[in-house]
Amino acid sequence: MPESWFVPTDTNNEPWDERSYVGFGRGIKPEVEKSDKKRPCGVHGYLDTLGLCKCAVMYGGPNCKSGVTFTMRLPNAWDHALKRVVPMREFKADFHDRFLVSRKHQDFETTGPYVLKLPSYTDNGPGPTKRINLGNFDRGLYETSPPEDPLYGKVYDRCAVVGNSAVLLHMRNGDLIDAHDAVFRFNGAVTEKFKPYVGQKTTFRLVNEEYLDFREKDDEVVLHAPRTSETLTAFTKRASYQKNKERPVYLFTPEFMHLVEKSVMEFEPTIGWTGMLLAMQICRRVDLFGFFQWEQHGMAYHYFDTCGHKRNPAQQERKDDMEWVLVRSLTQMQMLHFMEACVVECHLAASLCEACRARDPSFRDKVAFDSAEHRKSAGRNGANCPKSVVNPQA
Repeated sequence: MPESWFVPTDTNNEPWDERSYVGFGRGIKPEVEKSDKKRPCGVHGYLDTLGLCKCAVMYGGPNCKSGVTFTMRLPNAWDHALKRVVPMREFKADFHDRFLVSRKHQDFETTGPYVLKLPSYTDNGPGPTKRINLGNFDRGLYETSPPEDPLYGKVYDRCAVVGNSAVLLHMRNGDLIDAHDAVFRFNGAVTEKFKPYVGQKTTFRLVNEEYLDFREKDDEVVLHAPRTSETLTAFTKRASYQKNKERPVYLFTPEFMHLVEKSVMEFEPTIGWTGMLLAMQICRRVDLFGFFQWEQHGMAYHYFDTCGHKRNPAQQERKDDMEWVLVRSLTQMQMLHFMEACVVECHLAASLCEACRARDPSFRDKVAFDSAEHRKSAGRNGANCPKSVVNPQA
């Protein structure tokens, strides 16, 4: 059996599998005549002990090869205020290519440039696709790339995607997070000194340019989504560092980045959304912790320091509104799951948020003194953190 297959010992009736939509993610007997003998459930599923295909969140069918298609509308606060009807559009989640650039699956001699395809969006719906050349698949990029894509063919049962909101410090979900098969974290989110609240397990860490050299543990798989030529250049300059230290940072392929861009063409995708989309591609259930409760909801932007948000408030609010609509819709379809109480209430009204938190026994109104002190002593205090933070613990 291929090493990349993940075959648990559970039955077809997992208590956590509450998805109401039919055909996606649930166990279905594979159609042998249409399947690959080595991978009867394709690269987005595995064969369980009952001989049934179990698929990642976004896939279904007998061989886990049918990606879900969304029909979506993403209005923002201005659209609501102006009573503007936003046109519907379609997004197909099918993705059967590689997630990460690797030496085995990338022809560095003939592929040419790394082209990021950016679908545009207008008031009338989707517009033309823009093509941005970020750089070349040259020898430098070859040296920084792993031998193979470690994500291709991987399927996990339960995944935790852990955001950075300080709401995490109000609930002791550390053990629950660590119980997941894979845990996603972002940028400089540390677990040391915060374990009761955020856990200590990190499987994947998605990072922006300023965190390319950061990881908390050596066994973390660090992933980077380039969006400018500067970020790709910074990535390729790490060749000698990665070779000597054996601590690689993996680069998302242009194909997967195009999928990310297509999913949210109305706004620039956040690193958090990129992590959620990746998790839905390789996990059968995706649980969200530490998302969508920030300053405007009475929570600090980061649980691990006192940095604020650097973006223009109006611009960020518009993006947050649309991302919230998208993620909230996916939770209603039970493709994503909010694991903290009061997330929805806090987005509806401050009074509902306060009332919900007051009656939730798991919510602690005050952050423990030691956690508050750890945030202040992180060495990165201030309204906004400096852009060039290589080691957040320095």
